[in-house]
Amino acid sequence: MPLFSSWIHGVAAQPALRTMDSEKAGDVLGQNDTEPTETNPGALYCAKRFRRKSGDVESFYFSVPTPTVVLGTRANVLRILLMYDFDPGAAIDLITVFDGANQLLDARVSRVVEGPGFDGVPDPTHDLEEGVNLFPIPGTPLVFWGMCVVVSVKFTQDATIRFTAVGADFEVR
Repeated sequence: MPLFSSWIHGVAAQPALRTMDSEKAGDVLGQNDTEPTETNPGALYCAKRFRRKSGDVESFYFSVPTPTVVLGTRANVLRILLMYDFDPGAAIDLITVFDGANQLLDARVSRVVEGPGFDGVPDPTHDLEEGVNLFPIPGTPLVFWGMCVVVSVKFTQDATIRFTAVGADFEVR
């Protein structure tokens, strides 16, 4: 069974549409930056960050490049992977995955990560962990249209979340 992996960089993150004050558009729309977060001061890498206020809940959208057919065979999606980092006060709550209009997954994050997140920076304490930044797709369905990953984030205090990358693993049977 050949495997295929496809990723998109975190700078492609799209926030849900919001009414915004033009002076704060960078905070609302997100900024590409290499500034470290509070919890990961040593990490300098390109990511897209979003600063939100206490009480905010927001969804962020990622369009993952999708191999619908590989060498004449329709692909199955196995899992979604999410690389991120955040300040205290921000927590990923829900991951929803769509293939076109077909919902494939609606999963709560199994535990809130304290401190640095799973941001793709080599660190043996932040490997892929199911339910935290690796989400298996039940039944490994065939892919028909294109993958969209929706990440819902709750903010319990003013905080920043940074997205490094989102990916998916596919299989051709």
